[in-house]
Amino acid sequence: MMNKVQKIVLLGFTTVITSIILLATGSYVFAVEFANYTSEKYKIQFEYPSDWTVTEKTSRFESGEDISINAPALSKGSFKIMYGDEDLVTDYGSSDIQTATYNLLESFTQGTKEVRIIEKPSFTTIDTQKTGTFLITLEEKYEKYPIKIAAQEWLTFVGDRGYIIGYVASTGSFDNQENIEIRDHFIKSIKFLDAEPSSNTINSTSRFD
Repeated sequence: MMNKVQKIVLLGFTTVITSIILLATGSYVFAVEFANYTSEKYKIQFEYPSDWTVTEKTSRFESGEDISINAPALSKGSFKIMYGDEDLVTDYGSSDIQTATYNLLESFTQGTKEVRIIEKPSFTTIDTQKTGTFLITLEEKYEKYPIKIAAQEWLTFVGDRGYIIGYVASTGSFDNQENIEIRDHFIKSIKFLDAEPSSNTINSTSRFD
């Protein structure tokens, strides 16, 4: 049986390629406005661009991410959130955030030669909770056309709950001004519901502080 890390990698590659095919063109020419979204089911709250679409799974039998946040057709980038509350070791291979983050990175790189590590795992907090993050690029072929994308992943433990939060965009648009603003705002806006303040002692080394 696949653990949460293995599932997110399999789902992520498929969703990423589909998203980039649909979102590879166009650019923002307006100020970004944000809307609030709260998921009682997955115990998370965040702010996202108001013209994007949020989709939340309503059944455990549905495939795909637990929450997906997708830009309109002429925009770039998308977020995904995968939630686990069975057992941290079962879902992520370890209850230690540093070990689990390296496990997640290894799952992305195993068997995919086109993956390149741009930023090795670093450790910070999201809403005071322990978080590991890294940045990779990967190249896949859609029919005969190669597609190169950048994917930033965050792994956060909130008590016995775990969240894998991802942002993907084409490598050409990942760090444009609008996408930087959207990405940073989204991550900083996240609130975990019913979360106890973390006793996290990890020194922050993330560029997203």
